[in-house]
Amino acid sequence: MNKKNEIKQLTDPKRVSIKSSASAPKPLDFDAFIPWICEEFSVPYEIYVTRNLRDDYISTSVANCRHSKSHTHHTDSNKVDGKDFKSTSQKSRLNFNKFIPINASYDTKGRLVEITIIGSPFEIPRKLIIAISLCVPFHPSLSKITIRKRGLRLPALYEVGKLLVHSNITEVFIEDCYVPEGSYDLLLKRACNLKHLSLRRLCINDVICVRIAKRLDVGEPASKTLLTLDLAFNTITDVGAKAFGETLRSNRCLVHLNLCSNKITDMGADSILNSLIIFPLTIEEVRCAKMRRFEYFIKKIAAFRKNEQLLISRREEEKISGSESKERRKIKKQSINKSGQTITQLAEKLTQEEIGDFVDVFDSSNINYINKGLHCNGNLRLSSLNLAYNNLSYVTVRKVYDTLLMQRNTLAKLGGLVRVVLDGNNVPNDCQEIEGINNLLSKIISDYSDSKRVYLQGQSVSNTTELKSGKNAKSKKRNPLQVQSLTLIN
Repeated sequence: MNKKNEIKQLTDPKRVSIKSSASAPKPLDFDAFIPWICEEFSVPYEIYVTRNLRDDYISTSVANCRHSKSHTHHTDSNKVDGKDFKSTSQKSRLNFNKFIPINASYDTKGRLVEITIIGSPFEIPRKLIIAISLCVPFHPSLSKITIRKRGLRLPALYEVGKLLVHSNITEVFIEDCYVPEGSYDLLLKRACNLKHLSLRRLCINDVICVRIAKRLDVGEPASKTLLTLDLAFNTITDVGAKAFGETLRSNRCLVHLNLCSNKITDMGADSILNSLIIFPLTIEEVRCAKMRRFEYFIKKIAAFRKNEQLLISRREEEKISGSESKERRKIKKQSINKSGQTITQLAEKLTQEEIGDFVDVFDSSNINYINKGLHCNGNLRLSSLNLAYNNLSYVTVRKVYDTLLMQRNTLAKLGGLVRVVLDGNNVPNDCQEIEGINNLLSKIISDYSDSKRVYLQGQSVSNTTELKSGKNAKSKKRNPLQVQSLTLIN
C-alpha cells in the first residue's frame, strides 16, 4: 500500500509546484522533461541526458548516397529543436561523481527510438524509471531500452517490467547489471510487445534460468511474443538447459536461443535437441492440452451467451422505443429474411469473430499415433541455437546431426534449425558428422541466401554460390533470422 500511495503522489499533477509548472517542459521534450521531473520527484542524483542522432534508421538508398562511415552524430544535449532547456545539472555545477547518464537516441525525423543507461555510478532510482514511463505514451517510436554496466537493482527492474505494458518497446538489453535477487523473469511476467531480450553477464544460475523458462511456457504472455532470448556468459548448467528443453516442447514462438559461454554438458544439450524432433507426449501434457481445450469452450460459451443476450436486449429496446419508422422496420425484416439469420446464428457469428478457432500446439495437425502412443512433431519454430563455449563433446555433434537429419527427412517443409553454433567445445575438427551437418544446413541456407560461410578453427572460409536465374527460377522471400552464416565447430 505504501508503494502504491508513493506512486500516486509522484504522478499527481497537484504535487508539482506552481512556479515550476509555468516553465515546465512537456513529456514530448524528453531531454528536458526527465531532469526536470526527477528534480520534482526529489531524486537524490543529478540526471544528465545526452541526445544523439542514429543514422542506422535511414533507408538503405539514402545511406548509400551519403557513404557515411559514422553511425552516430552527437549534438548539443542542452538543445532540443533549437530550444534551450535547463536540466538539473545546469542549475548547479555538473558534478561528474554524482550524476546518472542517459543517452537518448533519435532517428532522422526527430523521433525518440532508444534510451540507454550505461555505467551509472549509483543505483538507478525507481523514480527515474517512473519518470521515463510518464514519457513513454508520448513517444510511440521508442522501441529499445538498454541498461549496461552497474546501477540496476530490483525496484528499478520491477518498474521496467511495468513500463513495457503500455509501450511499443520490443527490445530490452540488460547486461553487466547484477541484481542480487535475480528477478529478471519480471520482464516476461506481463503481456507486452517484447520480442528481443538480452540478459548477458548477469550471473544467472539454474534457479533463475528455470523461472525464465517457465515464463515462456504455453499459456504465459511471453510465449506468444518473445522471438529471441540471449543468456550468454552466465552460469547455467544442465538443470537450466533441461528447463528450456521442457519449454521448447510447447513454445512455438521462440526463434533464437543463445546459451553461449555457460556450463552446459552433453546431457543438457540432449534435452534441448530432443524437443526439436518427434517426441512422445507425457500424461501431464495430454491432460494440460485437454484442459486448454475445455477452457476454450467455456470461454466460447460465455461469449456466445453474452452476445445472444445483447442482441435480444437490443431488439426489445427497439420494439419498446418505437422510434424507428415503419419503412425502416420493413427494410430490416426484409434483410433478415434474405439472410435467413436468427439471433442464435448472429450470436454464433459474433462469437466466432471474437474468440476465433481453437489453436493449440498439441492439436491434431501436430499429433501422430506411433506404436499406440501420442507423439508430437517437435519444435520446428526454433531456427537458431548457440551452444558455443560450453562443455560439449562429440556426443552432441552426433546428436545435432541426427536432429537435422530427422527434421529434413521427416518434417522437411515445416521448418527447423538453419543455424547451429558449437565453437569453443571439446569436439573433433573434422569427422563424418560435421561434413553431414554442413551438407544438411547448406541446402537450407542456399534457398535463402547466395552465400554461406563455414567457421573451422576460428578461420572463415567463404563459399559463394549463385542462385539459379532464369524464367523457371523460383524466388523466395528472405527471412532475416534464417539468412545466417553456417557456424560450426572449433
